[in-house]
Amino acid sequence: MGYGLGKRITRRNSGVLLAGAAAAVLAACGEPTVRYVGQPQAGPAGPAGPAGAKGETGAQGATGAQGAAGAAAKAPVPVVFYQGLPESHPSGAARLRTLEIYNETMGPEQGIYVDLSNSTASAPNKGGNNVTKIKTLVAAGTPPDMYVLGYTSALEFYVTGATMDFDQELRAEPRWAAQRADIFPHLLESSMWTGKVVGMPVSTNNVAFIYNVGLLQQHAVEAPKEDWTLDDFEAKAEKFVTPARENPLEGLIPLSMGWYFYLDFVRSTGKNPISDDATKMQVDTAEFLETMTLWLRWLDNRIIFDHPAENQTWGVREEYRHAKNNVAFEHQGVYRIPTIRQQEAPPFEVVHVPLHPVGKVKSAINGGWNSVVFKTTPERQQAASQVTLWLSEPDAQVEHMIRAITIPISQKGLDHPKLRETLSQDPQFLGFVDLAPYGWRWPGLPSHSKITGRIGQAVKDIMTKKVAPKAGLESAQRETQVMLDDDIRMMQ
Repeated sequence: MGYGLGKRITRRNSGVLLAGAAAAVLAACGEPTVRYVGQPQAGPAGPAGPAGAKGETGAQGATGAQGAAGAAAKAPVPVVFYQGLPESHPSGAARLRTLEIYNETMGPEQGIYVDLSNSTASAPNKGGNNVTKIKTLVAAGTPPDMYVLGYTSALEFYVTGATMDFDQELRAEPRWAAQRADIFPHLLESSMWTGKVVGMPVSTNNVAFIYNVGLLQQHAVEAPKEDWTLDDFEAKAEKFVTPARENPLEGLIPLSMGWYFYLDFVRSTGKNPISDDATKMQVDTAEFLETMTLWLRWLDNRIIFDHPAENQTWGVREEYRHAKNNVAFEHQGVYRIPTIRQQEAPPFEVVHVPLHPVGKVKSAINGGWNSVVFKTTPERQQAASQVTLWLSEPDAQVEHMIRAITIPISQKGLDHPKLRETLSQDPQFLGFVDLAPYGWRWPGLPSHSKITGRIGQAVKDIMTKKVAPKAGLESAQRETQVMLDDDIRMMQ
């Protein structure tokens, strides 16, 4: 059975991965146990149709004998596929397996075959092709038909005219309107440009707080409760502060975090770093300044640490993924679960980022991957669009989610019975998935990387005390507003 947004499974208990969860994930790696939209069902075939056309169906997807013969005589439309992740990455491997399922099920039904040869470990780039590589192919006039890339880069291709608009390409597809409406709004909006869906969300991730069950118990610290606040966190974190020493990381680490996760803390105040209509930057605000002031206090009080020897860019390295038992809390993503388990890290639980005591906005910022379809031929564009649409539908989502440990992109994906069965045996995965409706991504902007890079630099400079908080935010506000204004002019 599914669970609505307002229905939550009871509180996670044991932090140790249950044996049943491992079994569920392994089972998910086999053949699909659910049917897909349009996949042939068992049932009597209807009367024969004309060659090349489907006959009447006794059940969903069955074809008449002559229709099947006509379809078989026509070669499937090839869809050349590339992706940004290598096959060695859990999500990259999961996406390849999901598309193999497409080729085994929906592909023959739709007369489409996805060519995965450029995304396997035997390919020159071991299956991972970055945006620069794809831009080179586009410039040479040999783009792939379909490319799965980080969502922030989708607009870079569209504004140059290289990729198509899904609303236009799928306008005659009955399934599209319902699926479009089901995708979580913050994911859809971040994939749009001037009201058009130009990147199809196919997978996403989010972040939360991971906490060390054993360390909390040893220090008589009560586990976080639902709707805990920053004040609650600080009171717990202070129990793990150790005296100053030459190398502070030799002691306990109350919180391991990266400066790049400032968004969760700022958003909890009730203020986003950009206005809802995406026309005004909101970096030089009282709310953002409050977050920076809080973090600097945590830095001075040894709740968090800078780690220049390990990572000069973003502060403390990700300690929990190194399977150390000296970290009480870590601000991290769902994608770390496979690494944590492979490294046999200490037992852990998952809870949302502590809320601002006044704003109290629950936030679990999203990353994720979109698919784009390049302008090639009408037939191949339509075929690639059909494959992309299938990847975003709930059944295909779940095949990928369970293998890769990612979270849903839509309400039907969140409610999917197969996912819920897996989550019933995996409380840590559930902790992240429960937060899917609370995610947020930057709106679709051609200058996204420049804007977020400039804000990230300001945060780093503030946290390394190269600039005063107010001055750093004012400078970032001025410069990012210029970038945003350029995007707005392009939109007009």
